[in-house]
Amino acid sequence: MLHIGEKQELEIVKKVDFGVYLAESRDAQERVLLPKKEVGAGLDCGGRVTVFLYKDSQDRPIATLREPLVTLGRTALLKVKDVTRIGAFLDWGLEKDLLLPFHEQTAKVYPGDECVVALYLDKSSRLCATMKVYPYLSKSSPYQIEDQVRGRVYELSGNFGAFVAVDDHYSGMIPRHEVTPALRVGSGNSARWEGTFRR
Repeated sequence: MLHIGEKQELEIVKKVDFGVYLAESRDAQERVLLPKKEVGAGLDCGGRVTVFLYKDSQDRPIATLREPLVTLGRTALLKVKDVTRIGAFLDWGLEKDLLLPFHEQTAKVYPGDECVVALYLDKSSRLCATMKVYPYLSKSSPYQIEDQVRGRVYELSGNFGAFVAVDDHYSGMIPRHEVTPALRVGSGNSARWEGTFRR
């Protein structure tokens, strides 16, 4: 089975003028195209190659040898390239930019901003980004009490405080009584927090 949003090792099962088709095995019915511009020397039928699977601009599954900055269910710090009427588009290292829908934003973002996001599949099985990253962050970290850590604010709560992605991967929180007006969701120095890790 092909897994959108993940890296997979697949077999080259057919060569065509516009690329090669990949599948789990020669007999598998489900196939995905690796475009010709990414097919290098040494990629022959029967060989295996590790690719990342996503959907192209026409919503068709496509393979790439490029390394994405984030994979399904993981978090990463990505830069906003553009903002349109449907949401923001992020640079995640692939040819097609990644959509961050408005309803998945915890604060307004602008071109050039950096934000911590997670990669998920929407109801139409399309890859999208979300700034609501709490479920995707690790709840256990290598840090001990009183360790100095660096984090990025990804959400503000009037009841609890500032939710922080420590090292962009671990869950942390600044209590409400310690939140200052300088803390905000987004990028830049004001969005970085250096403090003492506490459980």
